[in-house]
Amino acid sequence: MKKSAPLFLMASVLALCPSLAMAQDQKPQCEKTLEEAEAALARGPSLAEVLNIAYCASPMVWAAQKEWESAVEKVRVENAPPNPELMVEGMYMTENFGQFSPDDWTIKFTQGIPLPGKLDAAGELAESDARQARIRLDQAVREVSLSARESYADLYYYNSAAKIAAEQEGLVKTVVGAGESAYASSRASLYDVEKARAQSGQAAFDALFLEEKKKIERARLSALLGMDDATPIGPLSLEVSRDCAYTLDEVYALAEKNLEEIRLADEGLGKAKAMLRAARYENLPEPSLGLSYGENGGARFAGLTLSFMLPAWGEKNSGRLASAEADIEKMSSMGRAARNDARAMVAEAWFALKNARRLNALYDNDLLKQALAAAQSAESLFRQGKGTISDYAEALSAYYNFSLARERALADSQKALARLEKLAGVDLTARADRDGAQK
Repeated sequence: MKKSAPLFLMASVLALCPSLAMAQDQKPQCEKTLEEAEAALARGPSLAEVLNIAYCASPMVWAAQKEWESAVEKVRVENAPPNPELMVEGMYMTENFGQFSPDDWTIKFTQGIPLPGKLDAAGELAESDARQARIRLDQAVREVSLSARESYADLYYYNSAAKIAAEQEGLVKTVVGAGESAYASSRASLYDVEKARAQSGQAAFDALFLEEKKKIERARLSALLGMDDATPIGPLSLEVSRDCAYTLDEVYALAEKNLEEIRLADEGLGKAKAMLRAARYENLPEPSLGLSYGENGGARFAGLTLSFMLPAWGEKNSGRLASAEADIEKMSSMGRAARNDARAMVAEAWFALKNARRLNALYDNDLLKQALAAAQSAESLFRQGKGTISDYAEALSAYYNFSLARERALADSQKALARLEKLAGVDLTARADRDGAQK
């Protein structure tokens, strides 16, 4: 993204139902400069801000926008009749060349006359192409939105996990130091100290690994936002996703209605039927009307001609129809396949969302509390000389692993919700009334 290029700040509804972003078939107005967007990122962007910036920076979205605009203009081209032909012909007598006007000359004007309904059929094909291009624009917006939401959730996880790993590394180093002191005073065995050192090494490796993953994910998100890799991104925040306000069967129905792959297949079927109608016109004689005016041997004349393009080759005609009929069967099968795929993807995302929410509840309400109590008890027993340093280190490791798993489940719940809403095409955490307003 160039420094002079502005960013378009879209409404926050883009985060929930991206296909609404182009509902007015108009480009959004510029509201934020690149510098202002970078400042928002540096202070810690909300998910809605990231989605807005990603949408405006995406070349995929604007390529789809231009494809749609081009397809809309082609409708006018296909609805127009064929261009007329004008021909001027003159003949000079060679022996009198240069002394007299031409003995013979003719002006001819020819116009093809489309059969009734042929232009309508051609226009219907172009309109179908325009509708498909519009669906692909919606699809591009949804894909950009999904990628940004997933990257935001992953970067949140790596930020949080790296912080947890760094804290764990410091705690285990303290435990190792205490174990070495205990070993020196014969209150701990060498085996216990080595086990604690192994925990310290694992924590150090995790901290390094997570820092590297954080850099990679930040680069990915920066690319989605059209920013340089060095652009600072402040702290991110996520909450446990709200539960889905729709049943699984309702989400299936929403996906069949709104998913772009299904809409494209349905529109492709309509286009294939229109192509069959257009092919039938191609197999009919097409007339052309011609007017001529000229002079021949000193006498003026005017003429009228009516000609026909004759579809004389039966194999060509039948092949044209058979090809169109095969396309209808193909698009019908693609529609069924798209619906089957949609149901499978909805089921998978639905399970992932429910499972991540269950894990969140399990960690928050049970496992983390138990692991923390176990770590505190192990520390107390060690300081009283009733427990080993390895027990203390293992208890800390369990709490550490549960902490990482809790953050991973939180990010996964947001990613699963993003995928499910991408499939359904609506905000699934609040039901919409009949007018489309969220409740």
